[in-house]
Amino acid sequence: MRTRSLRFLTQCVLLFLALIPLPSKTEWASTRLRVFGGSSPPNLILILTDDQPWHTMPFMPLTNQLLGENGVTFTRGYVSTPLCCPSRASILTGQFAHNHGVIGNRPPYGGAAMFDDTSTLATWLDQAGYHTALVGKYLNYYHLIPDTIPPGWDQWFAISSGPTRYSDYFNFTLNENGVQTDYTGTSSQTYSTNVLRDKAVAIIQSTPAGQPLFLYFSTNAPHGDNIPDPADNGKFTDLEPYRPPSYNEADVSDKPAWLRERPLYTPSELQAFDEYYRLLALALQPVDRAVQAIVQALQDTGRLSNSVIVFTTDNGYALADHRLTQKNCVYESCSKVPFLVRAPGISPRLDDHLVQNIDIPATFADFAGITPPDRVDGLSLVDLLEDPGSPWRDEILVEVHNHPYSEKRNFQALYTSQYTYVEYVTGDRELYDLTVDPDQLENQIGNTDLTGVIEQFSDRLKEYKGETDLHLSVTASGNIIGPGIPLTMTFTIVNNGSLVAVPVSLAFSLPPGMQVTSCQTSMDGFCQSGNLGANFPVIRPGQSVQVQIDGAADFALRGEIGAEVSAFSPLESDPANNQTSIILNPVQVFLPIIN
Repeated sequence: MRTRSLRFLTQCVLLFLALIPLPSKTEWASTRLRVFGGSSPPNLILILTDDQPWHTMPFMPLTNQLLGENGVTFTRGYVSTPLCCPSRASILTGQFAHNHGVIGNRPPYGGAAMFDDTSTLATWLDQAGYHTALVGKYLNYYHLIPDTIPPGWDQWFAISSGPTRYSDYFNFTLNENGVQTDYTGTSSQTYSTNVLRDKAVAIIQSTPAGQPLFLYFSTNAPHGDNIPDPADNGKFTDLEPYRPPSYNEADVSDKPAWLRERPLYTPSELQAFDEYYRLLALALQPVDRAVQAIVQALQDTGRLSNSVIVFTTDNGYALADHRLTQKNCVYESCSKVPFLVRAPGISPRLDDHLVQNIDIPATFADFAGITPPDRVDGLSLVDLLEDPGSPWRDEILVEVHNHPYSEKRNFQALYTSQYTYVEYVTGDRELYDLTVDPDQLENQIGNTDLTGVIEQFSDRLKEYKGETDLHLSVTASGNIIGPGIPLTMTFTIVNNGSLVAVPVSLAFSLPPGMQVTSCQTSMDGFCQSGNLGANFPVIRPGQSVQVQIDGAADFALRGEIGAEVSAFSPLESDPANNQTSIILNPVQVFLPIIN
């Protein structure tokens, strides 16, 4: 009798549980958010600066107080590519540059027009019911398509004027929801960071209370000439100069060949760096106040307690570190960035886990309770924010493929908690033990005691490479060429693989006596100087492109026209089908002379 009653009770409990509706994905997210003190999808705020070295955060006391002391400061935050446009494309997609295909700042290898904007953090959150807004810098060379508003954005205030010396700060144009608006003058009221700040605050104040907000706030500062807000003139006159151990590095004999070729900076050049550093600190002051204004607006509208705020930048900036300036390098000065996260319910702390810009989309999607529709290379930080003991990655990939502007500096690198290992396209390699050499002064690639470590890292990099499976074929008007007989050939390149190929080169080998009279490409390709090849910035999976060349010769030719297609490392084409050729005049018939 007791057994039967127990069975009946169990059946009732199961029936009761079955009648409880399972939570939707959004409800699951809300359940998760309650751990952080929220009850609905949070507001997601991304504050992005431009070219900010990680070591300049002491110039931003308000940001450190409002975000750092109330959130997690990641001491090892990195970008996946230390260059503006590739990094910003990664922030919007969560993908490495070798997957989203934007590898440079300017066309044809980069820029806003090159970016596939059909699936981004904005489109994901917009479809999930967020009010989405961008204020400030979008992608480099947006001024070439200034009237374009990418999908997914409900409000759009993007800087649309072309770059000039002053346009980062004064005399600029905003695309304001499709209307081009000029801002002129040299006062604090028309200073770009302040104008953008006021736009962001107005958006926070005007967004309906019941609707979650995604705000992408992106300043030009600290970029270019770093012209200060007039309100800050006279500050930092006694600023201590920037002098890390790597400053104007005296001995670069262990560095790659391209760096060994760089001379030491002269005293006058170093003095210019000191002035740039002071102006950089000045340019960050309005950004610091903008962070305060955004946090205050969130507080005033009742949103702050349920807001996730991420502060970072698109890349670092070398200031004579290792005889370098600007970015696009593997060293900490270029790739390491500020990375602060404030979220509901998390305990303030310093955190030394390896995090990257590609983690931001995955994190925001996780907080919003949505699954990105496309491949995301980054990881969600949500569990790590809640519990620093959560499982996490032990390595990250950093890469530069800015071909052809600085091809010899293109690299892939692995960063771990202890080491930085890099392979350049030139064959140069570097290895640094950051626990004893945080300034990366002593290249350990020749240290035989670390041979096993080097081999392990080299093998790991191969796993990031993969194959693009580029297939090359050719059709021709014939195979006869000679006086009055031109030859037209159309080469077709197809990406049969699952990875984006960036960039792609097609090289020709011509027999002596043949000239190329014209060369044309489809898509965004272009012919090389001398018409001995062609380049394409990107060929996506399943995409095909064509190159048509016309040839001529002063006499009948015999020989072979060869062609080979290759994708720039790390996406190496399959050598089995990336070559083709045409045999010219394969058969010659000699008729006897009859008298």
